[in-house]
Amino acid sequence: MTTLAMAASATLGESLAFAQYGLGVRQDEGASNAARNVTPPRIEEITVTEHLNAQLPMDVELRDERGRAVRLSEYFTTGKPVLINLAYYRCPMLCNLVSNAMVNGLRQVAWNPGDQYEVLTVSIDPRETSQDATNRRARVADQFARASGARGWHFTVGDEAQVRRLATALGFGYRYERSQNQYSHPAVIFVATPSGKIARYLYGISFPANDLRLGLIEASEGRSISTVDRVLMFCFHFDPQDRRYVLVARQVMKLGGGVTAALLGSGLLALWLRELRRDRDRTTATAGIYRRDGRDTDEQEHRG
Repeated sequence: MTTLAMAASATLGESLAFAQYGLGVRQDEGASNAARNVTPPRIEEITVTEHLNAQLPMDVELRDERGRAVRLSEYFTTGKPVLINLAYYRCPMLCNLVSNAMVNGLRQVAWNPGDQYEVLTVSIDPRETSQDATNRRARVADQFARASGARGWHFTVGDEAQVRRLATALGFGYRYERSQNQYSHPAVIFVATPSGKIARYLYGISFPANDLRLGLIEASEGRSISTVDRVLMFCFHFDPQDRRYVLVARQVMKLGGGVTAALLGSGLLALWLRELRRDRDRTTATAGIYRRDGRDTDEQEHRG
């Protein structure tokens, strides 16, 4: 996806999040300046403040799909990175777009949730129940279309104060709009390390498989990373301006130079070994001729 497309995606996500206020919508030329510059009430609450490397509050109390009381720490016991998504299951628009984007992106990643990583979706609506979480889990499992289903993808609900603690730690701003019975919130997902520290923020309503995979690799803290994945991390870095992973030409040149040097070295070594074998064969052949000539001379002298 091009930088322009990524920027458009993030802008669209933000526009959808604030659509109820008319934010990001072009006004008619005849509209007054006052109408064009109306600021939504408390819009500063609905934003993202990045807290990279911050420790998440592992004692946050939630309820899972079965209604069981759980703590956030229970999703960080497997030594795997965790993708976190704050949403609400009855959301009529943006949450579904973000959820679908996660599913579509993760379907293109060879890794499976529950094997190489975990996914945790937390409802920001305290009115929602474990049944709502169960219904969303079934929907995601059907969309994900993997033999493992939604194993490793956890859906939870919680009380307002507990969910707010997690949202504050993540820097995720949201508020309830009573007049519309909806929540206003940004379009973003979070990647956390196995120890519960925030590793990366991914924005928008489209999450390319490459960004998801690299984010998980980066967050995995080097655990069980294949050689190919290490090369990928060497060649890519996260660009905070574009909010995506980009190929670094300098790193590629370094890698290409290293590979070229290795190939040249291997080729020269092969040539040297081949010449060494030829010299050895020549020496052996010459020694054989001398021995044979010596035997022939002895036989002639013996006959004489």
